[in-house]
Amino acid sequence: MIELISDHVEESLNRLIEQYKGKTTLENLLTALVAQLQDTENAAFPMSERLDVFEMEGRQLDLFGKIVVQGRLGLQDQLYRLFLLAKIGVNISNGDPERLIATFRILTQGDFVHLMVIGPGVISLSTDGTYSEEFADFIFQQMERTAAGGVRILDLVYAPSLPFAFDGPNLTAPSAGFGTLADVNIGGGFAQLPPL
Repeated sequence: MIELISDHVEESLNRLIEQYKGKTTLENLLTALVAQLQDTENAAFPMSERLDVFEMEGRQLDLFGKIVVQGRLGLQDQLYRLFLLAKIGVNISNGDPERLIATFRILTQGDFVHLMVIGPGVISLSTDGTYSEEFADFIFQQMERTAAGGVRILDLVYAPSLPFAFDGPNLTAPSAGFGTLADVNIGGGFAQLPPL
């Protein structure tokens, strides 16, 4: 969310280096110029609140999708918002690992994303979030576009709701150990690797 800065004039005067402080002519000129910037921000700020993707619905999302070049693909508003945010990640990506992680986190709605370097120019991403197999190709394409040129994504892995772990229950992340012969459903699940 964009925050309104209501004190541009004071900020600019405070940022003058010491030798220019107290120079009335310079301070008046700076005040006159920056006051115009403040007027512009005060007028534009209410419009920026209307451009919040999380507040948009229906037709607004469709129009926003045209701006970022992401079609609706028959998606409901909630899922389409995620796709729009991911597309923004693709559009502004310089291929840096942080952008890959943020984009994958948005697409899978995960809290944790792990990027692992497999070899020179080859990476794997895993998350505690999930995604359905019907969107696996789309998500893989978006991640390939977010990655730097020459970097290949080997796989995108997501964990089940209760993943397998050798140490059993973990207070920071829910997990489960082995099942039993009596009930094979009580153990943790293994990571999922949808077909790409």
